Amino acid sequence: MLDLPPTSQITNAAGKFLIVAPHTPEALERIAEVQKVLDRWAGLLRIASWVSALSTFDKDGDYSVFADRLDEDGLTVEGTNHLRRAAFFERTSNPRDARNELTNFNETLTRDCRALVPCSPSSCKNG
Repeated sequence: MLDLPPTSQITNAAGKFLIVAPHTPEALERIAEVQKVLDRWAGLLRIASWVSALSTFDKDGDYSVFADRLDEDGLTVEGTNHLRRAAFFERTSNPRDARNELTNFNETLTRDCRALVPCSPSSCKNG
């Protein structure tokens, strides 16, 4: 899109890159267009990640696969660790501790979601 030579690419690692490009209105406009395309791809990759987690859950019944996705979506580590521990306790035939961790996860999820997503009193639990 910018018709840059390969030598304008400074680094390219871990899905990130740095280029040297002219600072012109045309270049800035094209970079904005590329950013929109990359944002759409990132959104599709996030959806694919959730679909993969759902497939794993459907196959194994292991709900800990959702913990990493919830981490990426901004849930606290405290909350996702409750989910991971609950799944562990369930796999090791300890339903009492699994239930306690799921209760803690639910409380953390409710609290964190209120902080992440504004809601009206009618849509939030306990208003």
